[in-house]
Amino acid sequence: MLTPEDHLELIRRGISTFQVESQLQRLRHGVPPITIIRPCRLNDGIIQLQPEHFPRYQQQFEGARQADRVSKFIPASGAATRMFNDLLKFLSQEASPESSSNQAPSLPHAVDQAWTRLQDFPFIPDLERYLHGQGQPPPTDQHTHDLNTILQAVLKTPGLGYAELPKALLSFHRYPEGPRTALEEHIHEAIRYHPNQLNSIKIHLTVSPQYEQAIQTHLHTIQQTFEKQGWKLDCTVSFQKPSTDTVALNSSNQPFRGEDGTLVFRPGGHGALLENLNDYQGDIIFISNIDNVVPDYLKDSIVAWRKALGGYLVELQQHVFHHIAQLSSLPADAKSVHQAESCILHELLLPLPQSYRELALP
Repeated sequence: MLTPEDHLELIRRGISTFQVESQLQRLRHGVPPITIIRPCRLNDGIIQLQPEHFPRYQQQFEGARQADRVSKFIPASGAATRMFNDLLKFLSQEASPESSSNQAPSLPHAVDQAWTRLQDFPFIPDLERYLHGQGQPPPTDQHTHDLNTILQAVLKTPGLGYAELPKALLSFHRYPEGPRTALEEHIHEAIRYHPNQLNSIKIHLTVSPQYEQAIQTHLHTIQQTFEKQGWKLDCTVSFQKPSTDTVALNSSNQPFRGEDGTLVFRPGGHGALLENLNDYQGDIIFISNIDNVVPDYLKDSIVAWRKALGGYLVELQQHVFHHIAQLSSLPADAKSVHQAESCILHELLLPLPQSYRELALP
């Protein structure tokens, strides 16, 4: 039962009563399964791009890039907490009174791997600087550091505070010149779509309000670095909308309430960002989650395939627009209609409605 205060909160978030009722229905009864007709197969839902066509697709992409049609959309609101679940769980257990024992416990596999391969992590230079500032030896000297000290320094504040940061600000890869954050890697990849510095590189990030200032500060630093090299970065930021939040339920399938009696909401999944994507009003948009990054030696392959996909999209769009123009030139002849049918069936891989054959040419 919703209270008057609940209705005010829903209005503030932009959520209608009907939406909440629909959410409650789905959460309590589940989502009805869809009827599967058949699996997708090659040429029946799946298009296989042929490598010999890549030069043509990449030429199409280049035309779109020169027309400033290309941008990148990065969902970057995710926190890094889940990345460090095992380490955080170990820390909390070590801090509990039950953990006090004269016998050293065996380490969980994930914790043992993190400790054994500590030097492989890209944040080691950051950790070294922090420990040096604390007057402590570098993390390479594991004989003078216990595991808890290192985990506290990496995950908590004071320290690197990795468990409290968004993934965008974490060092993901290490290079001879130093580590790169996930956000830096995305920008390094975006630059590879541009063979010259004539066009601005358009990037849009969706972030959590609590991390906006930190991400904006980091973004400004990155922009300054690249702009000194002659690149123009056009970076914008938006928040996931409160209207896409989902009401939480308790174990009795009733709306969960906080200690103050107010409804508790959970942010929607990545599907909620479709509203941000629509508001962005981009044209050809490459979508990559913030942690979907690769080191430099793998970027050329990624970029080549994305250029091909972008070029294929441009070519497909040209075909669709051509058929629309042909059909709009009344009277449409049978040849134009059959060509449009072929495009729908064999390029868009869409079925024609059963009633289609009953229609007559205008």
